[in-house]
Amino acid sequence: MAHWYPVAREVEGRVPHVWYWGWALYVNRLGYRGIAFKVAPLLLVLGLAGLLFAPVFLGLAAAIALAGVCFLAWSVFGHWVIYGRPGLVILRRALALAAPPSVSDVADLHVGAWRITWGLADVLPASTIHSVDAWWGSTDGEAAVEAARALDRGPTAHPRVIVHRATDFAVPLADKSCDLVVFGLGFHEISREGRDRLLAEALRIVRPGGRVVVAEHAKSLNGYLMFGPGAAHWEDRAAWIAWLGTRLSNVRSERLWFGIDVFAGDAPS
Repeated sequence: MAHWYPVAREVEGRVPHVWYWGWALYVNRLGYRGIAFKVAPLLLVLGLAGLLFAPVFLGLAAAIALAGVCFLAWSVFGHWVIYGRPGLVILRRALALAAPPSVSDVADLHVGAWRITWGLADVLPASTIHSVDAWWGSTDGEAAVEAARALDRGPTAHPRVIVHRATDFAVPLADKSCDLVVFGLGFHEISREGRDRLLAEALRIVRPGGRVVVAEHAKSLNGYLMFGPGAAHWEDRAAWIAWLGTRLSNVRSERLWFGIDVFAGDAPS
């Protein structure tokens, strides 16, 4: 599938934050279009009713249109907070919640979207980042994942980022080779079976006493306001906590004001 949004390009050692902002809006464009297609006929009917029957219908149409503009503005702003430069706070809060004793090697397991990798390189300037494309299988029916993977290319020359590709959810890293394993935004797109296999892989590659971190969209009112009906397929916080608790101890979580949940759990010592 051809895309009109430009493919990621590294500028001064990283893909710019503003590119990821536009990329996120582009990836979610179908959600915006779906909402517009549902609201436009209603506005048309109300407008005609206002012209033909009573002006109150015109007022109602104007109010709905204004609400739509406010929703769009909040969504665009929310995408900047999450995917632009302010989004680095997600990783900082996740690291503070995890409180790893040391972080020399990090594994970032993702679906072929590399923004978290760049963020980890930014907030952990002394660490080696093992960025693992863990997506496995077809993207049929996952237009957002297909667009994300087609446009966002992995780092090519960063001195502290090593790119890997998982095969059938098997991570090509040695046992006990990382202090921290991160599952970033987009992990909800992986099947439950795939998540279970990747969590087992995380426990294999993390060092004794290391940490596993998840950052995901919160299934919340703010999530719906920013991302629309697509938020319905996200997992809620209790489900993530229960899932991590099957393999990790001392699972804790924090909700950030802009609709992101971060979780951390301790690997066996």
